[in-house]
Amino acid sequence: MEAHLHDIIYYGVVNLVHESKIIGTVDVWRCRSCPELFCEDKRFGATDLAPEVGFPRVEPGSKWAALICTRNNTSNWTLTGVKPGATLVHSCTPETKLELKVAADNSLEAGPASGGD
Repeated sequence: MEAHLHDIIYYGVVNLVHESKIIGTVDVWRCRSCPELFCEDKRFGATDLAPEVGFPRVEPGSKWAALICTRNNTSNWTLTGVKPGATLVHSCTPETKLELKVAADNSLEAGPASGGD
């Protein structure tokens, strides 16, 4: 079976906001002939090129998600793929580890935490 050749066009932008301030943006692209979405994070002040060439991808059956961590009036975020039943491991600080379970509706359920507050 021949692989589908995506015809990608710009779809829009999502602003990530914390306390009335934009902390980053996600550019969203889509294929004209299939429902696949491609996302690219944009961080203010970051000028490094992405390590991969082309658009980042998530595994089949996953949806794009921005995991935003707010703590002590600061915020950090990461762009990731999620799907129901998956477990995301997140660390706000080097001494904190949190497991987040992805529910059937793609919401997050907190799992066991260690360290920190």
